[in-house]
Formats: sequence, C-alpha cells, structure tokens
Amino acid sequence: FFFFQAEDGIRDTSVTGVQTCALPILTETCYWERKCHLTEKTFKPIILKQPFVLLGCAYNLEYLKSYGFKTFDQWWDESYDYIEDPVRRLQAVADIVKYLDSLSIKQLTNMLFEMEPVLEHNFKLFNSQEFLNSAWQELTTNLKEAVNSAPILQPYKVPRTQRYETVIQDQVPSEL
Repeated sequence: FFFFQAEDGIRDTSVTGVQTCALPILTETCYWERKCHLTEKTFKPIILKQPFVLLGCAYNLEYLKSYGFKTFDQWWDESYDYIEDPVRRLQAVADIVKYLDSLSIKQLTNMLFEMEPVLEHNFKLFNSQEFLNSAWQELTTNLKEAVNSAPILQPYKVPRTQRYETVIQDQVPSEL
C-alpha cells in the first residue's frame, strides 16, 4: 500500500490520483530560481492529510514552516531544503526516496501512524482563519510592492476611446 509517485508523473495502474499516493514528491513550479514560492501543489497533500517531500527552491520548507506548518524531519533528513545547488538538492531528495524504499511495509505503516499528529495539525492550520489572514496579508503586501516597483510601461495616458493596438503600433520602431 505504500508506493511513491511524483505528482502528475507515472502512476501505479491500479490506482488513480494524488489521493491514493502514500508519499507525494511535490515538484513545485519554481525549482531552479532563488526564491521561496509555494503553490497549490504543496497544499494538496496537507488537505489530504498526507506526508510529502517538497522538491522546490532551497528554503521552501523553511518558508512553509514560517506559517506554522510542521514537516517530516522526525522521519527523514530534510536538510535538502538548505542545499542551494539544485542538482545536489535533487540528489538529496532521491536519497530520501531510496531510504524509504528500503523500509518494510510494517515500518512504513508505523511511520504513517506516528505522523498522524503532524498531518492533523497541518490540516487544521490550513483550514484556519489564522492561516488565511497570514496568507492574505502576505499576498497584499507583495502585490503592493510589485505595483510600486513596476516600471511605467506607457509614458502617457491612453484615452479610453483609443484602441490599445493603435498605441502599440505607434510605438513599434519603423525598421520592424
């Protein structure tokens, strides 16, 4: 009953979907970049009360923990989160999968039972007003910063009656 599946990757033909995966290996949208960024991919197993390994940018687990979520460092080595070299970070995650693959079904089953308090904590936190407020505050702060730091794309105001295509066409260099 315990198998590994990269999200949206190869699946055991007798099962379907992430819900049936005992350990999702989350491949986050941003991996090669140097920024912390979480998407719905990280929150799927939290909602489904599943353990996971987060394969994203360095420090993404730390970022997740900053919200109050708990991770699985009691059961496997999560130092991969601090490895800035993406290739070495990927190898460290592969080592976790190899380690877990070496365990017996009984050991893996016991591990899952031991994880229940962490899984329940994360589920409750995700569904809490506290997390919603924190995520909303971060979103609005980041959006304001992005708007305030964005370069002005058009040096003049376009009258409402003027078509956008005309403005763009007027700005295209004549040599094109």
